Amino acid sequence: MSDRRNVSSSLSAQVIQYLRQRGHSQADIARMLGVSEGFISLVKSKDRSLTIDHLERVSETLSVPLGAML
Repeated sequence: MSDRRNVSSSLSAQVIQYLRQRGHSQADIARMLGVSEGFISLVKSKDRSLTIDHLERVSETLSVPLGAML
């Protein structure tokens, strides 16, 4: 059931790329999401996926509606 909250690995990698393009370092993104830099690296390489909770944190931190970010 927890897999239902996971976002596709492709979309997850695109979100990380979006954040990097906006000047956030890998360390910044890891702190924002409450995960390790290693996890962010795995997401970038599509070996892991973000969750809906991660996307909500990004949305809230950046004050960008989730729909607009995606």
